[in-house]
Amino acid sequence: VLGCLTITSLQSVLLSFIMPGFGQWYNEQVGKGFAFLIGFWLLVWTVIGGIAIWIWGMADAHGTATKINARLAKDEG
Repeated sequence: VLGCLTITSLQSVLLSFIMPGFGQWYNEQVGKGFAFLIGFWLLVWTVIGGIAIWIWGMADAHGTATKINARLAKDEG
């Protein structure tokens, strides 16, 4: 309980919906809140990084194939 305020499960859920860990902080579980927040951001950056590397790999494959085809066309011509 925060001072004279009562803790409601709906408020906890809504805060956690806004940002992982906020509901735990509201419930005065600061350590658990930080764990959820840090875990969330690590997962977000891992997924974003994975997608970025995937896109980079596709762009690199396209660029390399284009260079190889240009070299082959030059060798044939």
